[in-house]
This record gives sequence, C-alpha cells and structure tokens, in this order.
Amino acid sequence: MIGAILEDIIGSPYEFDRGSKSKDFPLFSEQSVYTDDTVMTIAVC
Repeated sequence: MIGAILEDIIGSPYEFDRGSKSKDFPLFSEQSVYTDDTVMTIAVC
C-alpha cells in the first residue's frame, strides 16, 4: 500500500504528460501531490 501511494505521488506531475519517456526525473518536486487515486487506495484498505 505504501508503494502504491508513493508511486501515485511521484507520478502525479506526469499524469497527463504525453511528452518524453525519459527515465531521468526527480522523484519529488513542487508539483508532487496526492491524488484521488491515493484517497481511494486508503479507502479500500
């Protein structure tokens, strides 16, 4: 569950980005926030 939450927060700035497929990006940035997927994961748990 922690992994799913972290993945959601780390990926949140790139959720709708269809740009480059670079593997070189910061894990946490100013735009990293929790999303509705994080809330639903916690609710299901």
